[in-house]
Amino acid sequence: PDRYRRNADLVKLLDWGFSRYAPTPIAVKGREYARAELGYGHKPVSLVAAASLRPSLRLDFPVVRRVVAAGSATLPVTKGEQLGQVRVYQRGRLVGSVPLIASRSVARPGLAGRVRWYATRTLEHVGGWFS
Repeated sequence: PDRYRRNADLVKLLDWGFSRYAPTPIAVKGREYARAELGYGHKPVSLVAAASLRPSLRLDFPVVRRVVAAGSATLPVTKGEQLGQVRVYQRGRLVGSVPLIASRSVARPGLAGRVRWYATRTLEHVGGWFS
């Protein structure tokens, strides 16, 4: 009926619309989301989020967080090397992603280290024949 009523209705409509969305923490910087196996008997390297991700998402629709990461990595691995991604989907649409990086560096062993690893592995397999 008048401008005041129209503006009041518009404020209510905008408040309702904004209440349907909220910033949602999907990835936390430095948090481990996956591990990549390494060769030559090294312990797996943790893959951590390179940055935090807080997209504004609809509260009434489900969120899918997909971790896409390498199951194994070739040596050498340097700290900060990207080995995967955390992707966020809502209603089948990509709404955000953050890289996964190696949490530590791992050097490739030298010739002596590789020979020692292969020899130890061979002896363990031969020992398995007799047990």
